Amino acid sequence: MIGDSAGGNLIIAITTLAIQKGVRIPDGLNLIYPAIALSKTAFSPSALLCLDDVFLSSTFLSICSGFYTTDEVSMKKPKILSPSVIPDDILAMFPPCRFTIAGHDPLRDD
Repeated sequence: MIGDSAGGNLIIAITTLAIQKGVRIPDGLNLIYPAIALSKTAFSPSALLCLDDVFLSSTFLSICSGFYTTDEVSMKKPKILSPSVIPDDILAMFPPCRFTIAGHDPLRDD
């Protein structure tokens, strides 16, 4: 499976659910700058890159995140929406993953 940004987040969530439900998981994941830590309280050094960026500002990322999920869902399903908190026993069952990130991507450190 392949996904970029929110799509990367989505295929990680699908894989997590497949592992939890005991169904076939993908043979591999190709994640292109995936959204890994969807939390309004999470911070990473690379997030500073978008504070005043013309194209990909922190305001724009916040708006995108708001369309993708709500605070209520984020609190109830953190392991699905924020793959950075998936337990190690689930991660151990993940297929091979290839991450592609950009040098100046605000999601790079996630």
